[in-house]
Amino acid sequence: MQDPRDISRRAIHENKLQLSSRELWHYYGFSIIFLLSALGFLAFMIFSDMSDGIDVIFSASLFLIAVVVFVIKKLIKERMLKFRSIETNMTPDQQCSYLRWVIEEKLKWEITEINEYLIIARTPESAGNPMGETVTIVFDSGRILLNSIGDLKHYRYHSITAFGWNRHNLNILTEYIGDTQDRD
Repeated sequence: MQDPRDISRRAIHENKLQLSSRELWHYYGFSIIFLLSALGFLAFMIFSDMSDGIDVIFSASLFLIAVVVFVIKKLIKERMLKFRSIETNMTPDQQCSYLRWVIEEKLKWEITEINEYLIIARTPESAGNPMGETVTIVFDSGRILLNSIGDLKHYRYHSITAFGWNRHNLNILTEYIGDTQDRD
């Protein structure tokens, strides 16, 4: 388990959610396997006695398409790891206590980890959202960093379609944080 201070420091410095090796594999695994399968198919066609020049050109074309798809998926997934930064006049202690109240009482999300540096919560599964998401909140002086990605602990349905739910989670939290700014 990573030290929460290290997680929050790296998140603040890099403005990106830090994943463990296992989480990285599950986050990018399908894309990597897709790319390696295309490479294997290309190698088979090149070194196979049954193939002619057209088969190799066709295989090379498929491999190039796989590379382009891999790069596009990687760029989209990288973008989803970035934090949304919200300026606030609350101290980190106030941020933590307020957001804990919002998550537990208002949103009814499950808090899986909480300390003075961050909160990690899991949204509930529902008919419209069968996956649930992991929401990470990092406290910094003068700002709050928010991220929501598909739940990496339940490696079932990782999909780019969860992006709508992730954005929805971030918008809800941003709205609650904005409400505190309006009162001050």
